[in-house]
Amino acid sequence: MFRKSSAALAFALAATSTLAADTNVIDKGHSEVAFQIRHFVTKVRGRFTDFTGTIVADHATPGASSVEFTLKAASINTDLEFRDKDLRSPNFFDVDKYPEITFKSSKVVPKGKDAFDVTGTLTMHGVSQEVTLPVAFLGTAKTKDRQGADSREIERPLPASIVRSSVERASPPSRLAYVVAGFAEKLRGSYWVRTLSYSDLLAMHEALPSGLRSREDVEELGRLIERASVLDRRGDKFAAQLPQEQIDWDTVPVLH
Repeated sequence: MFRKSSAALAFALAATSTLAADTNVIDKGHSEVAFQIRHFVTKVRGRFTDFTGTIVADHATPGASSVEFTLKAASINTDLEFRDKDLRSPNFFDVDKYPEITFKSSKVVPKGKDAFDVTGTLTMHGVSQEVTLPVAFLGTAKTKDRQGADSREIERPLPASIVRSSVERASPPSRLAYVVAGFAEKLRGSYWVRTLSYSDLLAMHEALPSGLRSREDVEELGRLIERASVLDRRGDKFAAQLPQEQIDWDTVPVLH
């Protein structure tokens, strides 16, 4: 548990089914547990690299679905060794005393097409608290595991409508993090934000609570987005090879 900072854990998890068709284990090769915090005047990103989990998906009765997730606190990685050592110490996570962070769902509530609120108990640093996470169902596809048996993994891209509703339900700091991350990727010309316009970013910025939006650094962020919208005249460098309507979110084309 961060004592001096609040961290928003962003779960991007894919699952591969084993045993029963609706019981899925987290596929670490297509998943991540990441967070971003404000540190002085900048943002610091990090991740946990050692985690396991199980998702039981009841497609007929979504409310009967469940999620259990465990990550090893010692696997925290912010790409700065002395900081990670401090985070593992009794100053923060105290990983020797509290080696695991867990989440176990107690309720799944449908919130529209392919969108759900998952409520459960998050236990970290010896403290358990009920939290509700906005979750999107991305779809399934038949695949084969290494033994040749049928398995399933996530296939469909996240619909924009679900992204918008998830942002709207997120906490104000998390919504600000969406804007910051989206703006950074937009400036990079990232494949993953091809469909995100500067107008979208400005609308998300304007939708932040007035108290947060009036903060000096957040106001400056809005001005930077406006400035970039005027100056950035780059086209979609991926369009010639893959029009936006044909985007495959699992494959980034190689530019020639």
